Amino acid sequence: MNFRQLLSSLLLTLFAVTTGWSFDFIRNDNTGLPIKWPAGNVPFVIALGTSSTLSDGNTHNSSAQFAMQLWNTQLGAVQLQSQSVAPRPAGNNNDLNELVFSSTVFGTAFDPNVLAVATTWALGNERTEADIIFNTARTWDSYRGPTRGSSVDLQRVAIHELGHALGLDHPDEATPAQSVSAIMNSRISGIDTLTADDIAGAQRLYGPPGIPANDAFVNAITLTGNSASVTGFNTNATKQSGEPLHAGATGGRSVWWRWTAPSTGTVTLNTQGSVFDTTLGVYTGASVNALASIASNDDLQNGVVQYSTVTFTATAATTYSFAVDGFNADSGAISLNLAFTATSPVITAQPAGQSVTPGANVTLSVTATGPSLTYQWSRNATPISGATSATYTLTNIQPIQAGDFQVTVTNPAGSVTSNTAAIAVFIPVADQAVTSGRSIAFFAGAGGSFQWQISTNNGASWTDLANNSTYSGTQSPTLTLTAAPTSLSGALFRPVSNASGVITPGASFTLTVTTAFVPNPTGLVFDTSGNLIVADASLNTLQKISPTGVVSAFTGTSGQAGSTNGTGAAARFNQPSGLARSSTGVIHLSDTGNATLRQIAADATVTTFAGSPGSRGNTDATGSSATFSSPIGLAFDASGNLVVADRMNHTLRRITPAGATSTFAGAAGVSGTTNSATPASARFNNPSAVAIDSTGNLYVADTFNHTIRKITPAGLVTTFAGVEQSSGTADGTGSAALFNNPTGLALDSSGNLYVADTANATIRRITPTGTVSTFAGLPSISGHKNSDGTAGNDAWFNQPQALAFDTSGNLYVADTGNAAIRKITPARVVTTLALNDGSTPSTPNPATPSTPAPASSGGGGGGSPSAYFLTALALLTLLRLQSRAHCP
Repeated sequence: MNFRQLLSSLLLTLFAVTTGWSFDFIRNDNTGLPIKWPAGNVPFVIALGTSSTLSDGNTHNSSAQFAMQLWNTQLGAVQLQSQSVAPRPAGNNNDLNELVFSSTVFGTAFDPNVLAVATTWALGNERTEADIIFNTARTWDSYRGPTRGSSVDLQRVAIHELGHALGLDHPDEATPAQSVSAIMNSRISGIDTLTADDIAGAQRLYGPPGIPANDAFVNAITLTGNSASVTGFNTNATKQSGEPLHAGATGGRSVWWRWTAPSTGTVTLNTQGSVFDTTLGVYTGASVNALASIASNDDLQNGVVQYSTVTFTATAATTYSFAVDGFNADSGAISLNLAFTATSPVITAQPAGQSVTPGANVTLSVTATGPSLTYQWSRNATPISGATSATYTLTNIQPIQAGDFQVTVTNPAGSVTSNTAAIAVFIPVADQAVTSGRSIAFFAGAGGSFQWQISTNNGASWTDLANNSTYSGTQSPTLTLTAAPTSLSGALFRPVSNASGVITPGASFTLTVTTAFVPNPTGLVFDTSGNLIVADASLNTLQKISPTGVVSAFTGTSGQAGSTNGTGAAARFNQPSGLARSSTGVIHLSDTGNATLRQIAADATVTTFAGSPGSRGNTDATGSSATFSSPIGLAFDASGNLVVADRMNHTLRRITPAGATSTFAGAAGVSGTTNSATPASARFNNPSAVAIDSTGNLYVADTFNHTIRKITPAGLVTTFAGVEQSSGTADGTGSAALFNNPTGLALDSSGNLYVADTANATIRRITPTGTVSTFAGLPSISGHKNSDGTAGNDAWFNQPQALAFDTSGNLYVADTGNAAIRKITPARVVTTLALNDGSTPSTPNPATPSTPAPASSGGGGGGSPSAYFLTALALLTLLRLQSRAHCP
């Protein structure tokens, strides 16, 4: 006799469950079929005790009984029956199924981390015994919800171990491992009841309650087409009077399908994937007691491969009935797979691939032999409406229309699909610029395959690029250049397309590798002359970028940190960040490392507007008597008041034109998520940016809460978009959207709010009604790649931090991680500003290090987008259920 014993152990650790779908079974090593109980009642003796009342009102015995009943409500072929008795030891291989407490596993000491074990015995495919032993070294309770460190929930452990007794294994330890939400996973979690995956697995073994709809011959389920893979159950099915023996076996739980041959050809039918030993019969005839047998089979390999398979010749328009039964009336989930092969058309000339540029006309054609041919063209496996002739023409082709094209030729006997004809559409790449030592990516187009090439002699010769530490994606549409060296400045690049064997070079472009003019841009604002002012937290300067891209020093001295007021290079800053311009043209700056607010006149004269260098706090007062913690985001209201996001104070401050500072919203040093009708009662968590619309609504990037907050002129504080303390990338309206450390805000002329979603590496747009969409960038893809706008969010950013609009509606982005300034047109074309040095050379001063802003007490979200962010690490311990098998 061939017995098999399984020992499963449940360990006391924690883990995070992901979602997915795929249960797993404990299988017979010889047949590959799941091991399960025969149909009927399965008795269990529960000897855990009834004297203690647990947290949910149960006793140990009744908690286990509830776990059994939970399984019973989902099962068709078996029911678990419980007998509650006084505590006693379990017997191994004694033909009794027992649930007990014990300090050992049949004499073997428990591992210190093990909660419970399940031992099971089997004979062939049939389960014969199951015992569940709970470790007395643990404190056992019965409760729902999260796991508790002080006690173990007996009920959820019993549910898991009874699943093993039924025949379920750990889906996350399957081969390959499956990522699902299931109580049957090998690690304990907050899941305290059956999930859809657990139920689906058990019902695959034992079927759902009730009688199958196709139990009777007359109720056979109809199959159509040349192939089909269907599932069903024969649990609780019956055998009809006059029904033949399928494959000569008595059976007794048959179900039926029906199929009509579309033409004459060969049919292969099998039950591979069924969970029990099947029999299969194929018949013609109109009634169950007058059937003509066409083919039948019990096992593909007797006693070893126990699914059934038949092959037969089908006659056009003839209806065939398929019966699936269980050997010895076994039952469970059925997989029935049909494949029909008929004489098909023959293609004699295949469609050819092509590489073109936008605006070209492309014609594809096919030649085929056979009678009554019809055609259907498809692109990327999706049929093209109206493309039903031997030729297909694309007029004025655009990159979005590129792809892999095929045509399916059909006649009444069958069909044949052509080879793939790749249509590649080159997207001309404009000349590109990147900061030295930073990365950039280039996009060649769509369709076909690509090889990138480089020329360092102005196009006289070209060399294929290969993947290495400098280049990646050299044979893909997107080429990434890592840590660009200055030696590549002036090099030419081009893509070469291979569209189904047709080799075509694309247009070349020039790469310029520039000096890192703004290595750590943290704030942006336009002055009255259209120059872009950039705050750089690592240089401790403000730089001016002219409309033609010329960079010049505006104020501060590179590498010199301090708090000195003065004009131009005489002024000193310490980690400057947020910028805003008043109605009179004066630029205001959050000098974050100094915890002050500075003013910069048009002639670059710098004064301290509020706060005192190095004095941190939340004191409301006038001028230097006021204190701040880490001022960052700035915005002016219609009355000329300056609103400050005082990040590490978790407050919003307001400074009047006369310099009087007050706390407008939040409470100093108190983080939170509270909304309120009064701003002082609201709570924030490291707010980083503010913006005020034309009606006086104040928007706040509540960074570590991962939300955008809104404060009306009446003082009502609400969450405008996002979910408090929940990071993510979802688009949607209001709380359906998710952000990850938003740090920059800007409003366009239509009242749309733009968000630098820093840790997601994207720019988001929020309509006045709260609908969030991704305007530019790919969520969680950090890098440097420009976009032509045709593919939507096909640009890449790296920790974008600050935003500003020019008068033409172009959005400028401080792409901090890329040390670059990016420009996004209203049409979503993303480019990188090619900067040129316009400063007068000077003798550099000895570097004075910046005084870092104090560490934030807030937390949350992924990424570390600036010097002021904390990186929060979540430590997860894993709870593991291990199993081992041996033969006694």
